[in-house]
Amino acid sequence: LLPQGMDLVLIFWADDEAEVYLNDYRLSASRLTVTQVDIPDFYVRSQNVLRARCWDTDRVESGFMAGLYLRDGSTGALRLVLGTGASHWRGPQGRVDEIYYNHELPDIPGAEVIWGRQLFGEVLLETSFGAATLQAAMQQHPASINVEARLEPMESHQVVARLVQLQ
Repeated sequence: LLPQGMDLVLIFWADDEAEVYLNDYRLSASRLTVTQVDIPDFYVRSQNVLRARCWDTDRVESGFMAGLYLRDGSTGALRLVLGTGASHWRGPQGRVDEIYYNHELPDIPGAEVIWGRQLFGEVLLETSFGAATLQAAMQQHPASINVEARLEPMESHQVVARLVQLQ
C-alpha cells in the first residue's frame, strides 16, 4: 500500500513517557527522547490506527508529539502523512488539546504538542489514516528535519522476526 520506493517512518517524543502502536502492533516507547521507527510495509493496511499511550510521572508538564512520514528510499526526503494536532487526534473523552509547552521542544515538522483533557496522569491518543492519505502525502513537499532522533527498530517486528527464525 505504500507508494513505490517509499518507506513509512514515525518520529515521536513524549514528556514524560509514551508507547506507540500501529494497528495494535507495538512500534516503540520513549521517555523524553526523540525516537525514530522505520515501519515495515507488512504492517500497513488500507485503514490504519495509530495509538499512543502516554503518561506523566512527575505531575509537572505533559505532552506528546509525533510525525508520520513517507521517506523516499533513494533520497531520504520525508513527506508528511500526518502529525499531532487537535484536529487529527482523539482520546477516550473525545477531542484532545494542543497545549502550550513551556520548555524546549524538538523540531518535528507537522507536529504540535497534544495531551488529553486532564493535565496529568495517563492519556490514550488515537488517529487513523488510510491508503488515500498515503497517496496524498506524495503531493507534499519534502520536510526539512533537523532533529536528532534515537533510531529504534519496530518492537513487534523484532518479535515476529525471532519467531520466524525459531520456526
